Amino acid sequence: MHLFKKIAVLSTLLLTFAANAKVLSIGDNIKLPTLNDQFDQPHSFKPSTQWLVLAHDMDSSRVTRDAFAGQTNETLQQANVRYYADISGMPGL
Repeated sequence: MHLFKKIAVLSTLLLTFAANAKVLSIGDNIKLPTLNDQFDQPHSFKPSTQWLVLAHDMDSSRVTRDAFAGQTNETLQQANVRYYADISGMPGL
């Protein structure tokens, strides 16, 4: 019975968020945030960006590293790929 209640509450929450979400259409403009790098320097998304890759943990970072193996920064920039990694949780020395 507890499982049913948890599923019901979770479903209600998800449906509430989905009902309030704005549907995007082709040609819609969205405002993207400016992200700071590890040196606290701001970086904004460029209008030419076609692919945005986000790595939020070590596993996704490894997958991304393997997928981009052999590619240079220049190659990725020419393909309008932007890669961002959340390193806030990575261990320090």
